[in-house]
Amino acid sequence: MQKQPNSRMCFVCGMENPIGLKAFFYEDDDGRVVTKFTPREEHQGYPGFVHGGIISALMDEVIGRVIASYDIWAVTAKLELKFRQPVPLGEELTIIGEMVRLRSRSFEAKGELRLAHDTLAVEGHGVYIRLPRGRDREAKGRVGFLESGTRLVLCLSLRGAKRRNNPQVRRRLLRCARNDNPNKNRRDDLWNSRSSRSKSLRT
Repeated sequence: MQKQPNSRMCFVCGMENPIGLKAFFYEDDDGRVVTKFTPREEHQGYPGFVHGGIISALMDEVIGRVIASYDIWAVTAKLELKFRQPVPLGEELTIIGEMVRLRSRSFEAKGELRLAHDTLAVEGHGVYIRLPRGRDREAKGRVGFLESGTRLVLCLSLRGAKRRNNPQVRRRLLRCARNDNPNKNRRDDLWNSRSSRSKSLRT
């Protein structure tokens, strides 16, 4: 698995946030994002169980991070969760995020939270909107990542996309891999409009 970078002050992944969760996130060969987290007493809502807001924050983070390997920044537009089981304190949780659909200016992804014995406790689905050009660079500068991120488009397309069930995701990843050639003078942008892509191919 490839570790994703942590930030400084994010509530979920910030390593310098004194009240944060300090969670670590990893990307597997299928492009899914995975984290493991053991909630403590200070994370409780109803006695003995994790507060729903803590669960929502973890789910939002892991679902939203599925786009990180494209070096694209997006913000949450919609997040829906289904709580199927109470989530106890002191038990290692596994939270997984996975891409569902890529669009020109947004993406959809899903996630799940499983208990220590692999019981499905929470399901989630989110819609995320890409930040406009310029604002993404500003956001990167303000977040202050502690490690430099790695763009894994080729790994995802050649290894993970072949095993994806969603043909639209596979087509887009393969297209991205074909265009991500260091010998070319243009930078691949998965989110360009058709006209922009056509223009870049002519240059």
